[in-house]
Amino acid sequence: MSIPDRIRHAIRKRIRARDRYHRRHMGRSAKREARLIRRLRRRLLSWTAPRTQFDAVTLANVPPDARAVGCYVNGDYANHEEAKRRFPDALITTISVRSSELGDVLDVEPGDAAVSDCPAYFARFKQARPHSKPVFYMPASWVNGFRLEMKRHGIKRRQYIIWSAHWTHRHICGPLVDEYPKADSTQFTTHDERVDESKCRPSYWRR
Repeated sequence: MSIPDRIRHAIRKRIRARDRYHRRHMGRSAKREARLIRRLRRRLLSWTAPRTQFDAVTLANVPPDARAVGCYVNGDYANHEEAKRRFPDALITTISVRSSELGDVLDVEPGDAAVSDCPAYFARFKQARPHSKPVFYMPASWVNGFRLEMKRHGIKRRQYIIWSAHWTHRHICGPLVDEYPKADSTQFTTHDERVDESKCRPSYWRR
């Protein structure tokens, strides 16, 4: 049995135990099992989550076997429906270029959303999807200012996910790699302006 299969088996076992404790009104034991389930799910994610995500205006440029694909839900290049048809088995990440509309990701860059839009977007996102985390995409050089803006509004770093753009080499931004704050994913190349590629931590998928 592979390690991911062992973890899945352990999760199923803990879920049964949690439900059994709930039926017996043993709240503390049920909470303990719930914590263990969350830890096991994070461990499973670390083994199975895609390490690479592609996105493109022209989805035909994305490798057909891509496990994770970003697409736009609005704007001039909206291609969400096409992405679902082309990549039925991939993890699809939706990108909104306008702060007035929700996606998995808010695109924060010149011509799209601004850093000042992010706190209000975060509030709308959490109201619509209280158990999920929003993703914010932006140039790596903007991340420090973005984090300060979020902190000023009482929003903690663990409450959102950062997808940075830093086109230098295959990496994920962080103090040990470059001069920028730690990101959950980094878009590191555009492949001759045809398709963007990002390297992802498992934390990028904890939404």
